[in-house]
Amino acid sequence: MSDPTGVVMLSNVRLSFPNLVEPQRKVNETTGEVRTSYNCALLMPPDDPGFAAFMKQYAALAADKWKEHANQIMQMVHTDRKTRCYANGSETVNRQTLKPYAGYDGMMVISASSKHQPQVMQPDGNKADPANTMLVQQLLRKLYGGCRVNVALKPWLQENKHGRGIRWERPRDSGRRWRSPPAAHARWRARRRRSGLPRCGRLR
Repeated sequence: MSDPTGVVMLSNVRLSFPNLVEPQRKVNETTGEVRTSYNCALLMPPDDPGFAAFMKQYAALAADKWKEHANQIMQMVHTDRKTRCYANGSETVNRQTLKPYAGYDGMMVISASSKHQPQVMQPDGNKADPANTMLVQQLLRKLYGGCRVNVALKPWLQENKHGRGIRWERPRDSGRRWRSPPAAHARWRARRRRSGLPRCGRLR
C-alpha cells in the first residue's frame, strides 16, 4: 500500500542479499569512482499488493514528470534492466552458474538502496533510536537473507547524466520501516534451511 507522501509499504516480503549492518562499497571499474550504500533485494509474488502499489506510484510520478512522454519513457526504462529497480526473478542471474538464484524464479525482485542506514522497528512496534547504534545493529543482524520483512520504501525517478530510470530508496522520516514479523520470521528461517536460499551476500 502507498500513502500521500509517496511511500509504499511492502508487507511480509522476502529479504535477499542484505547489506544493512554495514554499507556496501562498490568501485566503478571504468571511472574508479567509489560508491557506498546500504542495500538489499526484496522478493514477492507478481500479484503482491505492494508491487501493484509500487507500479501505480511509478506511473503517477512518470505522468507528473514526463507528461505526454511518460508511457514512451517507461517503456524504454522497462527494456533496460540497468535503469530500473524492479525485475523478474528470472532476470536476476548468478554470474557463476548463469541461472537465476535459488528461490527467485517466478518472483518479482525489487532492489533498494540508501546512503543512510535504514530505520528499524523494535518487536514492540517502537522505532529503534538511530543514536543507539548497538541496538540498531543488533536488530539489523537478525534480518538474514531468506527471512520475511515489512519495509517502507519510496520510489524516485532518475534523470541525470546516466539516463532516465526508476529507483527505490528507504525514506528517512516515514512511520513504519524494517521489521521482521515474528511468526513469519520463524517459519521462513526453517524454510530457508530446507531450500538453500542465500543467507547473505551482495546484489549483483
